[in-house]
Amino acid sequence: MIVTILAWTGALLSCLLTIPQAVRTLRSDRLDGLSATTYWIILGNAVVWATWSALTGEYAAGVPALVNGPAALLILRRLHRSQRSMARVAEHQVAPY
Repeated sequence: MIVTILAWTGALLSCLLTIPQAVRTLRSDRLDGLSATTYWIILGNAVVWATWSALTGEYAAGVPALVNGPAALLILRRLHRSQRSMARVAEHQVAPY
């Protein structure tokens, strides 16, 4: 019983890992300091844990993937859109004479 409680408590806490950054990303246009590589790793981690969880029936281990995976996708999408916008702005800037 204690092992099950610990597993689900750990799952709940792990679900909270990416939430603050995802909320900040949604509320602000400032994405400085965010590493796309970090969020690709988080997404890969989520896929692996979700797959392992589904194959073994250890669902507490997979629940965080259902939160962290989509949060990583959200952040990666915002980073990609921001980089495209910055590239367009830089492309249209006129050099001073």
